[in-house]
Amino acid sequence: MIVDSDTTWHFACKLNQLPLGGMKHVRVFDTEVLLVRASKEDIVAMEPWCPHNWAPLVDGKFNPGSMKLTCCEHGMQIDIKDGEITRGPNGGPAGHYEKCFRFPVKVERDRIYVHLKTPQEVDAYYAQCGVPGILGSDALK
Repeated sequence: MIVDSDTTWHFACKLNQLPLGGMKHVRVFDTEVLLVRASKEDIVAMEPWCPHNWAPLVDGKFNPGSMKLTCCEHGMQIDIKDGEITRGPNGGPAGHYEKCFRFPVKVERDRIYVHLKTPQEVDAYYAQCGVPGILGSDALK
């Protein structure tokens, strides 16, 4: 993942606002982000919506031991380490769902920062998943 400068990092919340094993839905500029604190040092930032039915993932259940987040609506399960769907809705297969989009995270002076992606980075991410992007193939050249 390419991060071009320190100006691409944006404040999301204070570290003490995200308890161990907890989740927090935040807005960073015009981007909504789900923060998950798997351990004292391990914080993940990802899309806040279930890829199946757009339910808010913050209402789901997170298991820090397995690093899996289960959607409250239909039980879709997401591995937060890589965004992979590990169980489809209602216990079905996960195969035809895209990964959950993840954002780079860093912590400095007890503050959590996320790197918001450019439209080109979004297209490149979805292209590797085999999904057409929003800008079209010319944006990736």
